[in-house]
Amino acid sequence: MLIEVECHAGYRYPERPLAFTLQGKRFKVEQVLDRWYGEEALFFKVLAEDGLIYLLRYAPGQETWTLDGLFQPPGPRPPGEET
Repeated sequence: MLIEVECHAGYRYPERPLAFTLQGKRFKVEQVLDRWYGEEALFFKVLAEDGLIYLLRYAPGQETWTLDGLFQPPGPRPPGEET
């Protein structure tokens, strides 16, 4: 799924994502949990302000960002939430 990402661009783009827009809603990145390089892409695993973990992928050859995964963080679930 294509997304829009706002990044801090230090000496190169993208250094780290600051926020992203998914289906018209903007999410602030609270923390970059991991970052790695693939053969044709750069991946960022981020914790967003909604408490979910998102896997963002940047393809420099196409200059596009995609959402490659969405995860519930480990730990106890709030009361009343189904398991």
